Amino acid sequence: MVYSTAKKISAKSFVKKYGIEPEDAELLDSLHLVKVGLATAHRSFDIATDKTLLDSISYEIMSLNKKYEYYLRRCKERGLVGSVDFAGIAKLF
Repeated sequence: MVYSTAKKISAKSFVKKYGIEPEDAELLDSLHLVKVGLATAHRSFDIATDKTLLDSISYEIMSLNKKYEYYLRRCKERGLVGSVDFAGIAKLF
């Protein structure tokens, strides 16, 4: 996780090395993880056949959508969303 990585080096070093604040990296990492979770949940929904399981996955997708909206809003507030390479950020950590 990004936060634990950020703790290992000083905030100044983190900014110098990666070009973003540790808190910003944490937000971007969280947004990326939720995006991956959504993709996984959608694939699970596509292959599920049991009604109870479909209901459960539907609720999970709704929950992840709310988390995605939250992290996206926070990233926009901090000016982080635009041409963000989530795969590149994820590889940093």
